[in-house]
Amino acid sequence: MHSGRLLLRFAGVADRTAAEALRNVLLIAEVDPGELPEEEDEYYDHQLMDLDVVTKDGVEVGRITEISHLPSQDLFIVERADGSEVMIPFVEAIVVEIDLEEQRAVIDPPPGLIDDRAEIASARDEDADGNTDADEKADTDEKADTDGKAPGNADGAGDGS
Repeated sequence: MHSGRLLLRFAGVADRTAAEALRNVLLIAEVDPGELPEEEDEYYDHQLMDLDVVTKDGVEVGRITEISHLPSQDLFIVERADGSEVMIPFVEAIVVEIDLEEQRAVIDPPPGLIDDRAEIASARDEDADGNTDADEKADTDEKADTDGKAPGNADGAGDGS
């Protein structure tokens, strides 16, 4: 490790110039298919690729076609039956089960992640009278403007021009 990065050496790569030529090259390592990661809830990418993705209610979402490793979390790129893609964060709160025997990932997505059932919180929520917070602010501003005083002038006189 050097500055938080894994350093590797390759046979036949003798200097920095040769190493620079390998920048952005995809490295593929052969792994015994029977080999599993040390931790129970860890997986190799090849184990997760092509898993069917279903909700905990059994609704089919699609198939994992790619795994994106980002600094904050990993994402499953899932292709739906219609060819569209959806990104599923690979976090315990959403991916509730990986079943390698059944070749599926079970998810419990929040509203809006895989469909358009998003819950939108807004400052424009209606009160019991059907008024929104924005309506009430506009009413208050209007009243302040019509109380007989010119805005910004304490004596109620205009600006005189």
